Amino acid sequence: KEKTFEKVVEEEKDDAKKAAYISYYKAVREKIRQYADRNYPARKRVGRGEIFLSFVVASSGELLRVKIIDEKSVDDRTLRDIAMNSIREASPFPPFPKGMRQYQITFNIIISFELSN
Repeated sequence: KEKTFEKVVEEEKDDAKKAAYISYYKAVREKIRQYADRNYPARKRVGRGEIFLSFVVASSGELLRVKIIDEKSVDDRTLRDIAMNSIREASPFPPFPKGMRQYQITFNIIISFELSN
């Protein structure tokens, strides 16, 4: 019975870690979205497409590095600049919550730009 109890406790800890990560990811994504929305209209919505990005955030919330994944992203310099600037301007991000013990996390996101009527 003790092993079963230990397993349940470990699963609860894993669930708490997952919940902390998901919550943090949503906060980071929302902050980037706000900056992308601000930057995209300023350019009069000149193009459309998806930009795939990978970036690393330290536990303090500092943006350590960001790069565009070229082979997956649309080849539009303006949209690429907007995407990169949106991540840079959104930083720093909030510090990691207590449930996250990593020193840094790599995020992979897609910023989609669409023309609206």
